[in-house]
Amino acid sequence: MTLRSALLAILSAFGLALLAFLSMQSWNAYIAYDTAQRAHALDDTRHALLMAVLTLRDDRLRLAADTIGLDRPPTRRPQPGAPIEDALRHIDEARVLLPGAKLADSTYYDTELGREHDTLNALRGATNHTAGRAELSLQIEASAARLLELRMTMLEERGINDLSLALLHLLRNYALHTNHRLTENALNLLPYVKGEETPPEEVFHHHMLRLAAQIGGMTNLLGEVFVFFQSPSVAQATELSAFIRDIYAPAETALVAALMEGNADDIEGAFESWLERKQTADAHVFALFEEIYTASQSRLEGLHRDALNALRTWLALSVLAIAIFLGSAAMIWLLIALPMERIRESMLQLAEGDLTRTPTRHEVMSDLRQMSDALRVFRINAVRRERLQRERLALHARIAEAHAELRSDLEAAAVVQRSQLPAPGIVGAYRFTSLYRPSTMLAGDTYDFMPLPGGGARLFQIDVAGHGAAASLVSVAAHVALKRALEHLPPGGDLAGALETINANWPEELTYFTVLVIELTPETESGRLVQAGHPYPAVLRRDGALTRLGEGGLPVGVLKHADYKEIRFDFAAGDRLLVFTDGIYEATDPDKRIFGEDRLAGLLKAYAGQDTETLVARIDASLQEWSGSDHMDDDISLVVAERV
Repeated sequence: MTLRSALLAILSAFGLALLAFLSMQSWNAYIAYDTAQRAHALDDTRHALLMAVLTLRDDRLRLAADTIGLDRPPTRRPQPGAPIEDALRHIDEARVLLPGAKLADSTYYDTELGREHDTLNALRGATNHTAGRAELSLQIEASAARLLELRMTMLEERGINDLSLALLHLLRNYALHTNHRLTENALNLLPYVKGEETPPEEVFHHHMLRLAAQIGGMTNLLGEVFVFFQSPSVAQATELSAFIRDIYAPAETALVAALMEGNADDIEGAFESWLERKQTADAHVFALFEEIYTASQSRLEGLHRDALNALRTWLALSVLAIAIFLGSAAMIWLLIALPMERIRESMLQLAEGDLTRTPTRHEVMSDLRQMSDALRVFRINAVRRERLQRERLALHARIAEAHAELRSDLEAAAVVQRSQLPAPGIVGAYRFTSLYRPSTMLAGDTYDFMPLPGGGARLFQIDVAGHGAAASLVSVAAHVALKRALEHLPPGGDLAGALETINANWPEELTYFTVLVIELTPETESGRLVQAGHPYPAVLRRDGALTRLGEGGLPVGVLKHADYKEIRFDFAAGDRLLVFTDGIYEATDPDKRIFGEDRLAGLLKAYAGQDTETLVARIDASLQEWSGSDHMDDDISLVVAERV
């Protein structure tokens, strides 16, 4: 045996063993996955049959109630559809779900369910006839018993391999027995409700003893078996047991006692009390069934998910293991078997005296030299990459430092710019309220208001084209120039002339800006304004009317010899003057629709009766709601003046 054949034999044996192991594990995972799927389908099928049984029991109670002329049957469904309809629907549902359970004899179960469906369908028409209802009730109960038998047979065939599911099954059985006992007791008591005859005493003892036994069994079950199995299902079962023991059983005892005494008034009161508690007990029972079904579905889904994950894991491990095995086998073959074969051939040739082949040692040394050269190249490349990385990090650090310095400068500039803005408050005979929201750290909007002798006040607002750092510098320059001009202008002075002077002297290299200058005089209850391309201000009258002022005009810096016109307007006590930049009505929503002057006018009219602070806050909130953010695309400033 050669080395190559030995390696081949070892690799083959290992590969076959690995393949067998992985196949077995994958198959077991598939079996667990398939079992979980079947169990899930079987649980759905059995639940549908359970619902059919419960609806049939309700139908028996309805027939009994109709027989003695009761308006309200003692069931959970006081006004159901046609009798037996729901049961037929649940049986059809079970037949649809049955194939997914993959039972050994699915045909048998389908045939039996079809037979019961036909039987109940034939009985459906008879429920409208009073005659023979006792026999009809027995036939319905026989069908319900047959459905229960099929449920149990299905479970016995498949079995339960999970402790949680087994405990839930035990709870479901006790709930089913409780429902049966409640139904039977009701069926035996209903014939005597009209008070026409007294029930035999043995009826009382027989049914009350069986109900007490049911309560005791449930109590023992919850106290002993489920003491360490805490879940919503157990809590629901405990609540049901307590309700039957403490509330329903006394009501049923009182009804039987009233029936035996034969007093019609006592019977009617006891029956109403019992009927209400019977319906509540049924609701508790059905809530318990739904909780158990939900818990079993959750557990089965968990088992199904775990089995699917296990199957996927083993399949992935199989693929990975086979790939690793094949890769390892190839490496062993190429790195060990073939070189050893070459060494063997060289040795044989040397033994025969053939010196034409290059010695194996030289071949190995050549490989080592190539590896050393490659390592040297790798080292050179690594040194070059490290140097480039250091240079890149240094450049990033310088950029970050420059950015931090620039941001610090911008923040300082923003502080300076904001320091120009006056604080809201009373100036002369007027109260000023303002809103200022720049789109960036620096803004092109600015405003100011100043007092005049005699209680008057002046107000101006500037909006420089654009926004950001460039616009803010122009804004500061325009603010200073206009404020100085107005400070040297006496009350009643030529506002238009002052603005024309600023326009004529405005440097051409600086961008243009819009401005609005207003002077308010309390003695005459009037005001004067000069508008240079600025949005039209609005006067919100005391009666809620809205008036727009101004005639437009050219912005400052557009035309050196532009003329500006002074406009007078009434401004009485109770009126409010609103001065704003175009950023308010040009605010856009996410779909790029502008807020618009009409919407702004409607907002002002809608809140005309509110105080100024509320009005300004509402405008701010409306703009944020419209844009979907507190960040605007353009600078926003608003000043509201009102007579104190």
